[in-house]
Amino acid sequence: MKKYFTYLLKKNLLPLTFLTLFCIIVYVIPIWNQNYSFWNDNYFTYFAEHGFYPYLDLHYSKISLALGLIAVFIPILVFSYKMNKRSVDMHYSLPLSKTKVLISHFLVGLVLMYGAYTIAYLLGFLTIALNVRHIHLIYYLWLYLASLIPAFILYSVTAFVYTRANTRKDGIISVIGAICLFALVYSLVDNLASSNFPNANLAFGEGSLFPFRVLYVVSEKLGDAIKNGKVEYWFSSTSKTVILDDAFILIGAILWTLLSAGATAGLILMEKKSKAENVGQISESIFCYKLQIPAYTTILIATVLTIGGGMFIFFLIIFMAFIMTIVYRRTIKIGNKEAIILCSSIMASVIIYSIVYLIGKELYPPEEIDSSTVSMIKNCLF
Repeated sequence: MKKYFTYLLKKNLLPLTFLTLFCIIVYVIPIWNQNYSFWNDNYFTYFAEHGFYPYLDLHYSKISLALGLIAVFIPILVFSYKMNKRSVDMHYSLPLSKTKVLISHFLVGLVLMYGAYTIAYLLGFLTIALNVRHIHLIYYLWLYLASLIPAFILYSVTAFVYTRANTRKDGIISVIGAICLFALVYSLVDNLASSNFPNANLAFGEGSLFPFRVLYVVSEKLGDAIKNGKVEYWFSSTSKTVILDDAFILIGAILWTLLSAGATAGLILMEKKSKAENVGQISESIFCYKLQIPAYTTILIATVLTIGGGMFIFFLIIFMAFIMTIVYRRTIKIGNKEAIILCSSIMASVIIYSIVYLIGKELYPPEEIDSSTVSMIKNCLF
């Protein structure tokens, strides 16, 4: 396994180079092009005496975005061998178990991801350290270490979902669907709460269950600490809205951590049952179209019922569900099973909306709600 891992690593040196260049273009070049003259000793002393400081963009959100993108792209690259019949036959004929072959590819992917990120991050750090004084460079280390975990979460979930598909196209569509699904769930919860409990003032931040959001929040909080030397921890704000937002971000972080652990274990354990003859066939895994099509149909229709969108949007969602079913089944003929699933998804969305609407109407009517009720609802939520 060690020799095979070394072979794969050498084979992927060119992709590593391109990934590193991508991170450098996104993150390091903007840092190189900045003007740092206002952060020398004379200017800094003047600004400090007058109670304000010159603007400094550390571009930490850019490197976090680059890390998130390559964390999704690399599994598609390193596990592409599972999407070609001839390639699968060759890899499965190696004097290694299928599990060891997969683990080798998984580890090489991690080296590519962390290697490209580390090189670009180090170049950005050295540029800032050599040109800017009076900032707290120690937080660069904490920001680097803290960003590794969200990146692994994205990488492992992407790797698991992608390898459940039997073709490259199905894998890419399933990965995009899996990443965005929980963000839509959160959006639906937000819309249901704000529409049916308007007097409860339940306001949440955007995209708290979106996996990229966790990576962004980590970079935002620790990135700001590089400049001001203070970390703004979760739940440190006195704003109820910010506390609710932090609560959902924390829930999202815990959720995606559990999903990552399950995805990593599932990726390794389920490889023993993988069969070469499945390559190119219809992707029947529950983690692909089979679950995602009804889930998206239910969530989107419930959202339309909540915020309003007209019959055109309603039928557009149903039409897109039919299109994705055709992509899934690879035929324009929709069977009874698919029709029943689609109808069930529509009914589920109506039921979800109706239940929340009735609760909001009966328990929290606008004319009866008061400040104590608002306080009770917020206390129950966090």
